[in-house]
Amino acid sequence: MSLFARKTELFDWSRGVQHWRYASGDRDVVFNSQAYQHAALKRSSLADTQEPAKNRLDVTAPLSLPLLELYAGGSVPMEVIHLTVYQMRNSLVSIAWKGVLTNPTFSGRDVVLHHSPPSAAASALGMTQPWSKTCHKPLYSTGLGACNASRTAMRVDGTLTSVTGAVIQCAAAAGKPDGWFTRGWVQWQAGLATERRAIVNHVGDTLTLLMPMSAPVGTAVVLMPGCDQLATTCRDKFNNIVNYGGMAWLPDKNPFGTDPIY
Repeated sequence: MSLFARKTELFDWSRGVQHWRYASGDRDVVFNSQAYQHAALKRSSLADTQEPAKNRLDVTAPLSLPLLELYAGGSVPMEVIHLTVYQMRNSLVSIAWKGVLTNPTFSGRDVVLHHSPPSAAASALGMTQPWSKTCHKPLYSTGLGACNASRTAMRVDGTLTSVTGAVIQCAAAAGKPDGWFTRGWVQWQAGLATERRAIVNHVGDTLTLLMPMSAPVGTAVVLMPGCDQLATTCRDKFNNIVNYGGMAWLPDKNPFGTDPIY
């Protein structure tokens, strides 16, 4: 193979069954029966070290890249977006890098897409079940030792009647007491993907979200109630006290502390 053989890099972003495929350079490429549209992409150098922070990958792209429609109007996709980078030299193709899209940085006419390798998430693993009065378990998580609150029993289906940035209205929300959906989320189908937004406040039929929602009025949504991690909420709201992960009777004062009077 010639040292001067043409090299092309293929970028495959995926979210579930959705894919956004692009090729560096000035021509489209077909690989594994999939079309990669040419785009003006530039990436940072590749590294393979024991320090996850040094293995991150930045890809500079034009604002016209269709992938960026996911961030329109300040919206942020909640599902993980994976990236696989292939290097193609003539007919030989190899995987150069794999990881996940963490966030974009918009600047002028370009955007820098920041990515982390799987090892970055693994390096953050540690103690996952601390001792605390409140529950530490992720809401609706399933499995041995998980929350196991029933999503099916708790979900509320409705339709959007108003969307104004991060404030939405849904008549179905008014059927529950104020605050019922606070700390929960709203989800809806966006093409082939399921989008979610965290709910930070609920009053009547109005829900305030953590981030703007890019869905039109009339969209069918699912509202998932939130939890304040208290034992009484777990018992009365979710009927799930058997799975409560907090130590509700943990003393406020440390018997092994420096205070001589316990």
